[in-house]
Amino acid sequence: MISIPLNPLNVIEGASIKGRKGVYVLGCFDERITFYSQQVRAIALVHALADQDYLRDRPRIAVIGGGAAGITAAAAAALASTGGVVLFEAAEDLLKLQKGTDRRKLDPHIYNWPRSNSDDPVADLPILGWEAGPSRDVREDVVRQFEEIAGRTGNLVQLKRHRVTAVNEIDGGGYELTALNINADQVRTEPFQIVILAFGFGLEATETIHGIGDKSYWDNAGVPGAEFRGRAHPHYFVSGSGDGGLIDFVAAASADFDHAALIHTITNNPNRKDVERELLAIENEARRAEGNGEPFNLLDVYNNRIAPLIEANGLVAQIGRQLRPGVHLTLQTKDETVFTLGSAILNRLAAFATIRACQTTEGHAFRHLACATVARVDGYVAEPGRPAYQLDCDGQLITADDVIIRRGTDRKSVREPFLGLLGDYEQQHAEWVDRLGEATLIPALSNDAQDFFRAKARDAHIIGSQRRVALAAAALPIAVHLSLDAADIRWSSDRGPDRIDEAWNDGNSFDVTLAQGPADLGPVGGAMLRVAAHASQATVHAVPLDWSEPWRLLTAKSLHGSGMLMPKLVGDYPGGAWQVREATNAARLAGIVHRTLDKWVLARIDTHLTNFLVSEDDPGGYIGLGIAPDLRTLMRQTWRNWRESFTDQPALLARFLRLVVSATDEDGDAVQVLVGPRKLPSIIGGTALSLAIAAVWSETTPRGMRPGNLLRQIAGDERTGHGCAPDRILGKRPSMCADAHDWQTSFVLLALEGRLDLARKAEEPFASVEGGQPSLAETTGSGPMMMWISQELIDALARGVDALKALLEDVERQHTAPLLKAIELQEEAT
Repeated sequence: MISIPLNPLNVIEGASIKGRKGVYVLGCFDERITFYSQQVRAIALVHALADQDYLRDRPRIAVIGGGAAGITAAAAAALASTGGVVLFEAAEDLLKLQKGTDRRKLDPHIYNWPRSNSDDPVADLPILGWEAGPSRDVREDVVRQFEEIAGRTGNLVQLKRHRVTAVNEIDGGGYELTALNINADQVRTEPFQIVILAFGFGLEATETIHGIGDKSYWDNAGVPGAEFRGRAHPHYFVSGSGDGGLIDFVAAASADFDHAALIHTITNNPNRKDVERELLAIENEARRAEGNGEPFNLLDVYNNRIAPLIEANGLVAQIGRQLRPGVHLTLQTKDETVFTLGSAILNRLAAFATIRACQTTEGHAFRHLACATVARVDGYVAEPGRPAYQLDCDGQLITADDVIIRRGTDRKSVREPFLGLLGDYEQQHAEWVDRLGEATLIPALSNDAQDFFRAKARDAHIIGSQRRVALAAAALPIAVHLSLDAADIRWSSDRGPDRIDEAWNDGNSFDVTLAQGPADLGPVGGAMLRVAAHASQATVHAVPLDWSEPWRLLTAKSLHGSGMLMPKLVGDYPGGAWQVREATNAARLAGIVHRTLDKWVLARIDTHLTNFLVSEDDPGGYIGLGIAPDLRTLMRQTWRNWRESFTDQPALLARFLRLVVSATDEDGDAVQVLVGPRKLPSIIGGTALSLAIAAVWSETTPRGMRPGNLLRQIAGDERTGHGCAPDRILGKRPSMCADAHDWQTSFVLLALEGRLDLARKAEEPFASVEGGQPSLAETTGSGPMMMWISQELIDALARGVDALKALLEDVERQHTAPLLKAIELQEEAT
């Protein structure tokens, strides 16, 4: 489902009440309610009002409700209009519900899973933005931003502990609001031209079933807690099939419920792709059936089509390992079906996996009970060691140790003061939803709305979310000053050399001052070039005459890499960056810098390779190969060993990386400067190819000495190898000269696509045998065995381990055949 932003006229139409000019209902009658979706609806509405000139005459605006929709609408209105904005909230705190728990996670997009971008943790809103995290943390970030906007604009008033009891139309236009000051027990009335109703959905009942106190979903006490002491089979009774009921059903089943961990378990399962595709197919079928008035039992379909997939990919087993020992679960719903389309796919799958885990794990049990009414049995007294509750479910008696009721909120009470104003809005809004469809379910902001409020926030000097604060801090240059201190180099900066890799993080810039020339700073100069050449923004303060030409030879004119940019050289010496002072010899300082940068590269390789080997995720297409699951499993095991070796041996890692980007086997700045973010695609691609071959070859590991960066051992025989992905070989494209290059190893794994007949050309000396009497001394030998990304290799990787083994054996046979033939002819001649 791709969410398409509604245009301003549609937004206003969906929020307007017929016959009530200037009154808008925000999110109170919508479906798919999340913290993020309510914010989007609020921003979209205020932008639409501004776009259509409803805010031109500086109207006074009342916003009723201090939840996600209300505070976002109030903040947006304060920025979009110079008229006064008043926010009414009956509670003592804004976002009062989210204040109560850190065990519930708020995530902006995850309930759209498994659709694209659902795993994006950033609510990229122009105002009141946030990142996925515990409910309490998100609330604090959003409220802080709200207070900042209120303070900066000066036209936003908060009236907490004020309950709006009536909204009455004024003759001549506008509305009079009546609000009770709860603390002072006083009534106040105020006129407004625009009223935004964001009263929400009310609170959960405190006692849905007589005699059993409900625990709020938004309270830590509402999360099913620790195990019942001494119970062999703790029994939970959960009532409700909405998102809250399904989440708490899973929580009740879990020995130690962690909402964030639950989401991660499902959305990062290594073999989830087939499950995701099937879930979306089922969703589409179910919605078509619903539209046609046809029955569609989601649980039955999940049992037939989803159960085999999640049992095969290990999700059921993983959930099973997290179950409370011996737990018995009863899920009660009013409908005959366990699942409805009103809940999120993610929560349905979590509950279904839990059901399957209970059904397939010995000593655990699940039961679904469909009944209209549930009541506590009067007169039941729990004996010691017996369940605390007995319930009557339409005549069926159920005992339970704990009862969790998730029947939704009391919407009727919060709507009561506004019924006369609302009229038939509920029906009107339902028709609007039916007409515009899915764009109303998962609302999206238009680019115009984003740009409008970003500009307003910028003009008001609004700092923004904690994430934006962090990005702003990151935008400050990482500044380093290097100077000669007797025989040592003095490092001056706000951070030590072991943090220089931060200059390569997204959005950061690098500013370095080199007080002396290359001869004085020695290897530190090359290390600084490596940092600057790969930083997204870099400025070098130094004498251009000293540094320009030697650095140009290592970047723009490099014989070993293309696309390397010469850093900007400025001939001045700014101050600052003196907080950390460290003097050491040039070689040691350069070594610290290079090791720190190599670790940064290794971390990026590891992240990319791990994701690819687990789920075939390949952002940017750095690997660009389809690799069969059995081969990816072997590669994953091999990579774990390689990564441990690289972590334990920095010199081994440095050598491997240098040779991945270069066809030459030399040390020094000419090659080392290439290893960084600008060459990550080549580095990751070259490493992946080497890893695939090594996974099926016997004992192939990284090599820490000349020649090459790989070592293959066969029955005690050591064969050196060079795995690389160069974009230049001595200044030329690899496709032009790879066959003629003086490789120093027994084999070469070249991450180069093409149909170059490298192996045949490497054997050409054997074709010049005269008179059938060759002499081995008269030949140059067979040369290295070379492999590149040919179509044969691509096909073998896609088919798996056996196919790749067969291909490698064939290549080896072809490689050794001429040599064996030459030996045979020589033996015949003698």
